[in-house]
Amino acid sequence: MTRNKFATAGWLVAAGLAGVFLAGGFQGPADKFGMVDVNKAVSNSDLGKKNKETLDTAVKARQGVIEFMRQQRVLTREQATKIRDLSLKAAPTDQDKKDLQKIQNDVIASAKNFDGLNQKTNLTDDDRKQLQEYHQSIDNTSSLVEEWSQSFGQELDALQTQLIQDSIAKADAAIKDIGKKEGYSIVYSAPGATVYAANDITDAVTKALNAQK
Repeated sequence: MTRNKFATAGWLVAAGLAGVFLAGGFQGPADKFGMVDVNKAVSNSDLGKKNKETLDTAVKARQGVIEFMRQQRVLTREQATKIRDLSLKAAPTDQDKKDLQKIQNDVIASAKNFDGLNQKTNLTDDDRKQLQEYHQSIDNTSSLVEEWSQSFGQELDALQTQLIQDSIAKADAAIKDIGKKEGYSIVYSAPGATVYAANDITDAVTKALNAQK
């Protein structure tokens, strides 16, 4: 789950697009061919940058929840759930942020108390009871970390798939539109494979994507 799904600049999977775009419905003796680097066109567009930011934010939020749980460990299930829900909220209010900070501070205080009790030589009955509760919380947190790491990974996979499908649809529409306007019979998709092409429409596709609202 911790891997960043936008670790590489060319995040759009070109295999999701057909290798050849039929820009027009007719091929004759004076066919005009074009080339587009779809990865580059989308990555350089406002759409690609927005999608990258969206996924990066989703990854960072989920990583933050898991890392906090691993570091502090003594969370109750209720505290962990509230931290998860508030951390992943799409548009948190100021009150949400205050609530999240308070819960995190409470957990940090409990973790310090746990460390203190572990160093204490003469434990009272209440101390032993508290330690037992902390150890139970640690076991529960460990299980939650495993469970949520898996579910977070699935959520990120679903989000990435959604973003890619949206980009594919918009890039496909832009390429076909440019192909028809510029008179191309066929536009080849060759991400990273072509050093030079006289009819490279990659920049034009990026501009077309930026114009889409």
